[in-house]
Amino acid sequence: MARKTATTMGLKAVLVGLASLGHNNNDILNTCKIKREKIDDPDGRLSVSQIEDFWNTVATVTDYSRPGLSMSQHIPFGTYQIIDYLFASSSTIEIGLKNLVRFYKLIHQELSLSFREHEDEKVILELKETEKLIDIDHNIDYELGLILSRISYCLGKKARVTEVGFEYLVNADSNINDYHKVFNTENIKFSRPSNYIILDSNIVKAPSKESNHHLVDILEKNAQETLDKLPTEDSKSENFLTKATNILKEEIKNGNTSIQHMADCFGMSARTLQRKLKALNVSYSDLLNETRKTMAKELLQDKELSLTEISFILGFSESSSFHKAFKKWIGMTPSEYRQSVI
Repeated sequence: MARKTATTMGLKAVLVGLASLGHNNNDILNTCKIKREKIDDPDGRLSVSQIEDFWNTVATVTDYSRPGLSMSQHIPFGTYQIIDYLFASSSTIEIGLKNLVRFYKLIHQELSLSFREHEDEKVILELKETEKLIDIDHNIDYELGLILSRISYCLGKKARVTEVGFEYLVNADSNINDYHKVFNTENIKFSRPSNYIILDSNIVKAPSKESNHHLVDILEKNAQETLDKLPTEDSKSENFLTKATNILKEEIKNGNTSIQHMADCFGMSARTLQRKLKALNVSYSDLLNETRKTMAKELLQDKELSLTEISFILGFSESSSFHKAFKKWIGMTPSEYRQSVI
């Protein structure tokens, strides 16, 4: 079964919260065997098992029974930068929530947020997975708790919700009191069709204590420009191939050219990598050969390198194998090519 992955942005924010509580983030990441550069990479992704390990580690170091739920209340305002400030600068909670929905893609690609009228003068915020990628309850706990914490920040007091619902069925050993405390309600539902928060309309109509109509215009424009710059599916494909080629160049030099190793570099299974490449009309062997060909042409322009050395760098066991492969790629021998370019 293909290994599922998700973006690291939410975990990066949780690390900010953990640091504010005095925890050593490097120790936490080392325990989970997660590289810091993965977290800092805007395009970084982790396998679901790594994310699960992360939350289990957070539960251990904080002693929180529901780590996602509890950590949602410890994320400093401003951690989500433009989204936090746009929410707070909006004139009312309702407009802030609508801006959050509008630009939610800036902080999540696996989740979508909607806002609509509900019965009896109430509104509902609904959180859904765009693809069934994340099977970890802590992520949903965290996201719904975080949204409510931002609402409370803008109100200047703890917001009280009418009802909160979750798709999952809570474990028998979970502390339900944690839910009551975070969401300020006794009305917690599980095994629902979606994840949601229901609020009285008088809460969403309330003004934001940080309202700033001058700033909100600037932030909204900035958010829209950032949203417009998000990669399209075509550019994502191009970026993926470029990134794969650059990684493969280094791994060829290190002698790590197996498809499994390459898949590990992307935090996915070999089958998933094959499927992604197939969608781009490229096989892994094609990618490997094309990368070796490009490297060979570059290396042959360095007259200080012998053909034997170049053959070794490219991972060929014998010079004759390199000679045969290069002639197949280019239509001339390595020596002939070198003479033509030097």
